[in-house]
Amino acid sequence: KKNLPAAFEADLKEATDLADQGVAEQKPMFFGEHSGIEQRFGWAEKKLMVLQAFGEEEAKPYVQRLAAVRAQIKERAKALEAQIIAENNLPRDAYEGGDREALVEYATKAWAELQPDAEVLMARVPSQAWSRDTRWQWSNGAFYKIDSSKVQVQLILKHDDQLAVVRPINLYKNHLKGDTITASPMDTIDEELQPHRYLMLEKVK
Repeated sequence: KKNLPAAFEADLKEATDLADQGVAEQKPMFFGEHSGIEQRFGWAEKKLMVLQAFGEEEAKPYVQRLAAVRAQIKERAKALEAQIIAENNLPRDAYEGGDREALVEYATKAWAELQPDAEVLMARVPSQAWSRDTRWQWSNGAFYKIDSSKVQVQLILKHDDQLAVVRPINLYKNHLKGDTITASPMDTIDEELQPHRYLMLEKVK
């Protein structure tokens, strides 16, 4: 009973220190569901349960203290996300191949399977050319040949009235099967994205 309050405050201080670091380094993952901050809150909650066993009235200030620190850090996370999004710019667009239009079409069709009503504002291809991978790989007691190329198309989609979202689509060309191309979205439609994947809609032009 004597030592728990100090240990409880130490956990909250560690959580706050991690929040300071996350903001300073612009790392929103510091505030995630499985982050070190949430771990410290978990430690504090366990100590709070013991404090409550001594009496709800006696523990009330600590309940309020934990709620206040949680709210403060939540607001800092929101502010950091807003700052990062405001600073984000369009992805690099450097592709020099003559098949660009076809690549964008493959990518657009692949994403349309996940989100048929997606509004594609533009497409960017960050690399200058396909990246080829040719090698022999050992597997299950034998060598087999790999000969494929990869390029990524980044679709810029309308997210809402203020934001656009970047949806990367990886394209693979199998040189051992007549250069057939397959397209694979990097995300699922419901996946939670980090703020670096969003940008202000006004920048998409």
